[in-house]
Amino acid sequence: MLKIEIARNSVRFEGRHTDMRIFLFNGFLLLGYAVASLSSIYLDSSESAETMDHCHYIISNSLLEARCPNFQLSKIPLDLNPDIQVLNVTGHLLLRLTNDSLHPYKELVAISLHYLVLHKIDNAVFANQPYLEVLDLRYNIINYLPKSLFQLPYLHTLYLGHNLLYDSVFNVTSPLRLLELSKNLLTVIPNIGIQPTLFHLDVSYNKITSISTEDLAPFCSLKELDLTGNRIKFNASNCDCQAFNAWVRLRQIKMKSDLYKCTDPPAVLYKDCANVRFSDRTHKLFNECLAMKGRKMEIEKPRSFWISVVSCVSVFLFVVFVALFFVHKRYRSRYMKQEEQLTAVYDNTQLIKQQLDDDL
Repeated sequence: MLKIEIARNSVRFEGRHTDMRIFLFNGFLLLGYAVASLSSIYLDSSESAETMDHCHYIISNSLLEARCPNFQLSKIPLDLNPDIQVLNVTGHLLLRLTNDSLHPYKELVAISLHYLVLHKIDNAVFANQPYLEVLDLRYNIINYLPKSLFQLPYLHTLYLGHNLLYDSVFNVTSPLRLLELSKNLLTVIPNIGIQPTLFHLDVSYNKITSISTEDLAPFCSLKELDLTGNRIKFNASNCDCQAFNAWVRLRQIKMKSDLYKCTDPPAVLYKDCANVRFSDRTHKLFNECLAMKGRKMEIEKPRSFWISVVSCVSVFLFVVFVALFFVHKRYRSRYMKQEEQLTAVYDNTQLIKQQLDDDL
């Protein structure tokens, strides 16, 4: 009878254990489905140590980067991992970017192409780069840029220093935050239209000779301006110098060099220069920039909301996963303990039964 009772208890225990295993299995199945897409991103991480004849892979800031340094390439390799997110090609004799140069790589968020003697960029080179955020084209001999470059939806950092760029007019729709144009051939502040997101502008060591508040008014968020190395001169017969310095102070723009030292204006203008007024066009451009900035913020609100929702869901799933893990661990420990007790009881029963058999 004792053996039968032990068997019944074991069956009931196994039944509860089976129910709990089903519950845990369903929970883990749900979590596994939620994180399956995330895990696939890292399946190729083993390639970080792989070295090819011309390039090698590394994982940098959780991004898969292909580096191709100093191998005298004449074109960008087309046989790299198509899932690379960063492409770094330096020190080659690569004179031209054709429309197919980046075609296999549609996941790029950053591209660095400097010290290449790069001269020509075809119009559709960046047409298939919807996620590109950072582009570095410094230390080349570029004198023309395709307009499509300035229409990338997420491009916020653009390095164009040490090239041969002249004054050009571009309709920039990319949300630029940093634009670096040092050591080119510019004679004026670049005419790139209203830029409500531009925080940093570097036009140092160009050939700029004049500047006004109207040049800066389209950049209503500008916080850093580098004019070092330009030979800017103001007309001493008006208040342009005082107006420019007043605008920089009013908008709290940090200049790499100090504010310009203005010469004393004529006596007839002394009072006007002490209380400068900005031109109507300056106010118009600045207000248009503020309006565009407001519209962008309104567009970003729903996006930020859904990003917050996704973040909260991710945190919730993580908490559930941790909770299920500890429940499983605790239950398994309890199960093992009870199983050990049942085994001990069963062994004792078998021992008693053996003794009874021996006595008989």
